[in-house]
Amino acid sequence: MEEPSVLQVAIRLFAELGYDGTTRQLVADAAGVGVQEVADVWGDKRGLYLAAMRGAFEAEQAMLKEAVENCPPGLQCLHEVADTYLDFHADHPYIRALWMQRWMRDAADIGGLEDSFTRPLLRLVTRNVADRLPPGSQVDVPYLLSMVIWCVHGFLASGVLAHGHGLRYADDPRTRQEFRAQLHLLIDRMAG
Repeated sequence: MEEPSVLQVAIRLFAELGYDGTTRQLVADAAGVGVQEVADVWGDKRGLYLAAMRGAFEAEQAMLKEAVENCPPGLQCLHEVADTYLDFHADHPYIRALWMQRWMRDAADIGGLEDSFTRPLLRLVTRNVADRLPPGSQVDVPYLLSMVIWCVHGFLASGVLAHGHGLRYADDPRTRQEFRAQLHLLIDRMAG
């Protein structure tokens, strides 16, 4: 098995502990390198965090570019983009957790991440799906996409209530398929 890179370790630690709870020393120790090696490549903790967030952004960007380039016409395009987004974040829990930490006001002293990393992704999808909506649709596409994002992250983080008692989670294929169907229904109702 290949050793994880320092950046992979940093992403995991920032995702699990947040920016405020992670130190360069902790990253260096977990990666099995000296703290000076981390400093030589990324500078301070802020530089390391920005590299982690850029890595998350680039992975999401590549996924979304491929999804919109292969998009069928009509609402099916939005379904497929939502499905791709769901599956990506289910398969990349540390990227999802990085954003969840950010949304809980972690690294509040580092401004502009949403404008640098979230806004370009929303624009990319909006540009590519807006003209695929049914004629006369009055949906605000960035709002619709934001709602899909919130639903996906909420589902992946907390699951759904099971009929009767307990919770069901995204790692259960049937639960994920049921969530996917409800997400498509939400998209159809909003965009139709």
